[in-house]
Parts: sequence; C-alpha cells; structure tokens
Amino acid sequence: MKNLPIEEFIVLQKKGALPMDAVVIDVRMDGEYDLEHLPHAINIDVSHPNFMHAVQKLDKTKPYYLYCASGGRSQVAAQMMSAIGFTDVTNLEGGMMVL
Repeated sequence: MKNLPIEEFIVLQKKGALPMDAVVIDVRMDGEYDLEHLPHAINIDVSHPNFMHAVQKLDKTKPYYLYCASGGRSQVAAQMMSAIGFTDVTNLEGGMMVL
C-alpha cells in the first residue's frame, strides 16, 4: 500500500499520467459520493457490510486509488485490500476535504 497526497493525484489525473487501467474508488457513503466525487470514480462504501465482497470481485492486479473525506476511511480500505492480495493500492491522503 502506498500513500499519495490527493492534490498530486489530481495533477497526475489531469496530465493523463495515471496508468491506463487505473481504478479510482470513493470509499465514502453513497450520500457523500452523490454530492461530489472525483471524475470516473466508482463508489464502494468501506463501512457497508458488503465492502469485502464487492472488492473481492475486482481484478487484484490493477492499480487502485482510494479516497474518502479526509483520508482515514480510505487508509483502512487500502489496508484491507492489500491484506487480501491487491498488489497496487494507493491511499489518497487528505481526501475531498483538501480540494
């Protein structure tokens, strides 16, 4: 698991410098996601009981960038994904609060 400030991620995303198969995951609750989210982000709520079931369906070899409101929930989600075999997981530090 890696950490990257969300501001740096936004710069990389705008430059088209992210891997082509990168997946951006918003781990906040549905209502938070519905109000505002990063472009092309999918929503998988880390606090939902089905979180692990949902992420286990994902390709473990793709690069994943996770964010939440402040970086705490995304760090937990990134650790959980890394623990079950995801090889390229990045927590976007600071989350939506710094944007």
